Amino acid sequence: MKENRVGQPSTIGEIIIIPLEEIYLYCDKREDGIWAYASKQPVGVVVISPQFKLAIDIQGGELDINTCIHDFVGLQQVMDNLENSDETNTIGS
Repeated sequence: MKENRVGQPSTIGEIIIIPLEEIYLYCDKREDGIWAYASKQPVGVVVISPQFKLAIDIQGGELDINTCIHDFVGLQQVMDNLENSDETNTIGS
């Protein structure tokens, strides 16, 4: 099973960084027991500033923000909530 997740947002000054993650979960029943594997990989980040919103992949390339909103369930809600509150981890304060 593969799942795209929105990570815990962080704030640096006026910049908000939202991590985008892929979670992999595999499980298999065998004669000698159960085998399981899980991993979490970074995919990219969404950067929100007063001037712009930008999605960047892990290699530094720009991603389409609307595609990210579609692929990462809950991303739009997190972005909306962050623009209306201070619910992020503040770095450097």
